[in-house]
Amino acid sequence: MLDRLGKIIEKKPWFVVLVIVLITIGFSLFIPSLVFKTNFEDFAPDNEQVKANKRIANYFGMSKQTMILYIQTEQADSTIDLQALRDQYDLQKKLIEMPEVNATISFITFLDPVCRMEFNKTLENCSDGQLKAAVYDLLNEPQSGEITIFNNDDPNEQIDYYRSFLRSSGKTVDSADIKNCHILNENNTLTFSFEVYSLSDLPSPIKPPFYRVSTMEWYLEFQNSLLPPDFKMTYQIAIRIEPTTSRWQIGNGLFQNLQYLLQQYKNHNLTSYKTTAYLWIKPPGQEMYFPIPLHTANISFDSHSNRITISVARKELGYFGIAPQYGSFELPAKLTNFTAGVRYYQSPLLKRPGGRVVVNTSYLFNRIERLQSRPLISHLISRILQRYDINLDNFSQISESMQDTIVLPSSFSLATIQKLWTQTESVPDTGVSTIVFPLLPQLFRDLRVNALSFISTDYAKTAAPHASICIVQLNLESTDASEVARVNNNIVNKIDELNRRYSSISIQATGEGIVTTQINDVTMQANTIIGPFIFIIILCILFLAFKKPSYVLLPILVFAFSSIWLFGTMALLGITFSIITVALLPLNIGLGVEYSVNILYNYRAERKKGRTSSEAIKISITEVGIAIFLAWFTTFIAFLSFLSATLPPVRDFGVFLALGITYTFIISMTLLASLRYIIDRRTTAAIVQPKTKSFSMTETMGRLAQILVRHQKKVFLTTILLCLVMGTAVTQVKSGFSMNQFIPQDNPALKLYSQINEDFPFSSQDQEYILIEGNIATVITLQGLMETHENLNDNQFIARKADGSAKTESIITIIQQAIVNNQSLVPLFNIDDSTGLPKTNADVQRFYDYLYTNDQYWIQTAGVLHKEGDKYTATIIRIYVDLQSNSDDMTKQFEQLEEEFHEDLADYGEAKSIITGNLLITLSILKNMTESQILSTGICFVLAAIMLILIYRDPVLGLIVMIPVTISIVWVLGSMYFIGYTLNILTITVTSITIGVGIDYSCYITTRFRLVADQTGDVTKAVTETISRTGSAIVIAALSSMFGFGVLAFAPIPPQQQFGIITAITLIYAFISSILILPLVLARWAIWRKKRKGYIISPGPPKRSDGSTANPKDIVEQ
Repeated sequence: MLDRLGKIIEKKPWFVVLVIVLITIGFSLFIPSLVFKTNFEDFAPDNEQVKANKRIANYFGMSKQTMILYIQTEQADSTIDLQALRDQYDLQKKLIEMPEVNATISFITFLDPVCRMEFNKTLENCSDGQLKAAVYDLLNEPQSGEITIFNNDDPNEQIDYYRSFLRSSGKTVDSADIKNCHILNENNTLTFSFEVYSLSDLPSPIKPPFYRVSTMEWYLEFQNSLLPPDFKMTYQIAIRIEPTTSRWQIGNGLFQNLQYLLQQYKNHNLTSYKTTAYLWIKPPGQEMYFPIPLHTANISFDSHSNRITISVARKELGYFGIAPQYGSFELPAKLTNFTAGVRYYQSPLLKRPGGRVVVNTSYLFNRIERLQSRPLISHLISRILQRYDINLDNFSQISESMQDTIVLPSSFSLATIQKLWTQTESVPDTGVSTIVFPLLPQLFRDLRVNALSFISTDYAKTAAPHASICIVQLNLESTDASEVARVNNNIVNKIDELNRRYSSISIQATGEGIVTTQINDVTMQANTIIGPFIFIIILCILFLAFKKPSYVLLPILVFAFSSIWLFGTMALLGITFSIITVALLPLNIGLGVEYSVNILYNYRAERKKGRTSSEAIKISITEVGIAIFLAWFTTFIAFLSFLSATLPPVRDFGVFLALGITYTFIISMTLLASLRYIIDRRTTAAIVQPKTKSFSMTETMGRLAQILVRHQKKVFLTTILLCLVMGTAVTQVKSGFSMNQFIPQDNPALKLYSQINEDFPFSSQDQEYILIEGNIATVITLQGLMETHENLNDNQFIARKADGSAKTESIITIIQQAIVNNQSLVPLFNIDDSTGLPKTNADVQRFYDYLYTNDQYWIQTAGVLHKEGDKYTATIIRIYVDLQSNSDDMTKQFEQLEEEFHEDLADYGEAKSIITGNLLITLSILKNMTESQILSTGICFVLAAIMLILIYRDPVLGLIVMIPVTISIVWVLGSMYFIGYTLNILTITVTSITIGVGIDYSCYITTRFRLVADQTGDVTKAVTETISRTGSAIVIAALSSMFGFGVLAFAPIPPQQQFGIITAITLIYAFISSILILPLVLARWAIWRKKRKGYIISPGPPKRSDGSTANPKDIVEQ
């Protein structure tokens, strides 16, 4: 076949050139469509974990990319200063207006609801004072325990009250002398305590300690500062001692009242007393207070502590604007402007014990309506009532409003009019206590925990965080690299524009899309650096070797054409150009030069003997072509062993390596040979005598061969010792994989990620998932989910919230949140008090339906619960993890993470579970990377050995040819340990590449050795001739390939740098083992074979390459 190729080139060289050029033009048309991108998904193996991760994206829409904004102080003292907060609010507002942005989450996200709940305003519209208050309430846990209302105790003093018409009397009544007041918020109950100087003077059974007084109160007055001005009300919570029953009710008629009076007399209630709790309310714009009985109040008198205490359910107080609840939504309250006092009620005229005569409520309102229809009487009564700050019209309106709220008592007494009461004690004597008692909903605690994740940790020490973060969820129409780059670039440009406007803060951006874009940019940058650099270096090497422009340009043309073919094929097949495929370029160039140099070196040698260009090219194609064919074929098979890899990029890499060397082989044997023949066919052949004083590569290599022959044992001993040392180091080589490895360490995005991890340890967004599929609307599934949540709490690598709790989300956490916010759900969905879960499967289904359709919970629920039709078929537990490791070898951490997750799983009934997520897929990549490379190397080695055995028809010789490759693998892996490199997605391929490339050198050496040994029968001559002649060509080819890969050391991507250096070292080892070791092993084999069979290669006298008997003189010349 090679003979026929030589004849075709001799007869139709221009036709061959034209065909190759046309093919090249065809491939070049596809190159513009080649896509440059590198994604994490590209490296994921095809296994169940990866498939489960894709199903999660389909079920719950988890495929959205995010961008992280790192916000630092510029002219502000901290990122929670007023102007800094307003700038951050404006930043989010401007970003959310962009079509490329789906949502934003930051400290502002949690502060704005506080502003809305407390002041009914957005953050933007809050005053500076309101904004400060909102920040304080958000970031600070309310004071626990009892709060003292007044800074100083009120002094013990006498009480003045009327005893008769003639005088008032000062008397010490310690039970009516308030010392201080206290409030306690506990278990959804507010407890108000009146501390008096003594309760010893309080009669038993309880009744007012004043003479001629039957009704008295201790009260605490306050306001809720968070109520809007139009709804501002004043409250007084009072503990009242009053008669157990009234004696007369106006409006019930004479007979009914007498009957009632007789009944109370029989029951001994006419002189008994009771304690009652009231909430006096002064509506907005009114001067009159209205007392409302508190039905949940519990009153106690403690003589040991001298305290009178009233405990009231917060829910009841909420009806009147004190921390009100609306369904599951609870508003905050801040009680302030406190005053306290003691007062009693007597009849207005005779100062007699009052409160025993009451008016029927219905009768009273009917009379008011009738009075209003009589202008004269109505005017007269209004004048009288105005003395007591009562307006008849307003009274009527308020009564109607109160009737609507169904809180009106059945009767009224004059004690309802607060102006008729006598004040005996006021605390403080002047002014009010401005102590603030906050009543913040449970939602504030949840907001606080999340908000702390978005400000830097120095807040805990200085209360002035220097940085905040904002997470921007992108609105991507597709995951196409160009679309991702476009969206990210638009947002980054907008951020840069806003950054110039803000004086208080500075903004930097990072994120998956930015990193991906930067990886692609770095890939392109690497290509622009690597290509020209390799071209220049190889150009210099070829010029030094051949010293003729045509001999230099032809190899360049070969690898240029083969690269066009290769990248055109990638574009044609729709294969993306990723970070790993960058290594195709130097490898293709190195092998292209290698094939070209061997042909040209042999061609020039034949021309120097006086042969014509036609004869020289045909001999080179025939003799060297055989060696090149053997090298190509074994390398081709070796690279195809990458097909056994489970990682798609590695498989593709192997396929295109095989295609690349195939294209190089074809172009070298056709285009190179044709152009060389066309250039020289009109020149005259001449025998060239070597110059005695010039440097000769052949002579140098010949002297090296003689030295090796003389010191064979030392060479073998040194080789064995090195193999032992390197072999020990091989066992210590580590593996590691991270997309961050593909970015230079000084890359801004990577540095920013590191800074964010340091400043925001609670902001981890790395999520792993437990996916549960099947019938998940069951009690046993929920019990399993709850058990898993409990098991997750002690995991080492789980991320924590600012309060130390595990950062996890599932339908369980939503159910718990919903029940806390709205206790009415407990009976509605038949919640078990012991487990907090619905009791039956039907209850679970109904609760799921409620959460799935509720405005407050549906977004959260849709993120963890998947519904198909009327059935719920899948749910997830979202687990935030924080490995906090910068090590390249994170295999142990990943393995421990996976092991802990498996231990956390529980019984989910009929539903099946699987653990997945990017980190666990990374672990799968690491495992597959190592396992598949061992498999690929083994297959590669075996296939290469089989091919060599079949080609040389000698098992021993076939295995001998593999010795340099074996040595090179051991040495290069050992060198990786000593240098400190890990096995990553690129360097893991070095063993198979070592076999693929190293086998070439072995084939050239072995083929030349067999040829010379068959022609001369002299083993020493075969060794010397092989090293001196073929070794010279290999030196040039090795230097070209070595420097070609060495250029990758200047690439901006760390794994490419490592890959280039390691591959260059591999080529050095392959060259050394092929030149220094293999010929000596072949010599020992030849001697053994000659002793055993009487000949080395073939029986009979030495032969020429064409099979004729050789002349010893010609042999020496060759």
